[in-house]
Amino acid sequence: MSELLKSRVFWVALLALVVVMVSAYVPGWQIDVEHTAGLAVIVAVYLVSYALSPADELKPMLTSRKFWASLLGFIYVFLDAFHVFPAGLDLAQLAGLLVVLCAYIFMVAMDPGKGWRGLLQSRKFWLTVVGLVMVFLDAYHVILPAGMTSDQIVSICVILGGVIAGIGIQGPLPLPLPDPVIPDDVSEA
Repeated sequence: MSELLKSRVFWVALLALVVVMVSAYVPGWQIDVEHTAGLAVIVAVYLVSYALSPADELKPMLTSRKFWASLLGFIYVFLDAFHVFPAGLDLAQLAGLLVVLCAYIFMVAMDPGKGWRGLLQSRKFWLTVVGLVMVFLDAYHVILPAGMTSDQIVSICVILGGVIAGIGIQGPLPLPLPDPVIPDDVSEA
């Protein structure tokens, strides 16, 4: 029993269950199905990414980029469900946010890179920032170049999520190979 109470997976799953139960049974706290699904997706991706690189101590969790990305995404989607922000996300914008954010969380688990020190050099981080900025600009009705629609932004976010995944699977950039040295006295056979 004490192992269960020390398990991060248990507490994350319990938090998600409490949110779903409260939204189902407490009047005035109903969350629509899209936001509930979004919260569930963020929790599921975090749990899968945790399984790829588990750490049961508190310090590694608090310094984990995937933990903070998951937590911030969860809080934003939760608050958006209750219309806390002046411009809420529609279904397409929520999908774009989830695709980019979940790709980042999962791929940080696959290829952690240089950690927080390398955050500003991380291609995954900057692609995530670009996707999230596009989603938020669309949510706040800022006209994007060429009059992009929410559906087009979701398509771009899916592509960005795929690129983030490709970078995570590829791992760090390989070192360039040195130029081959060809000796002058090579005789042809």
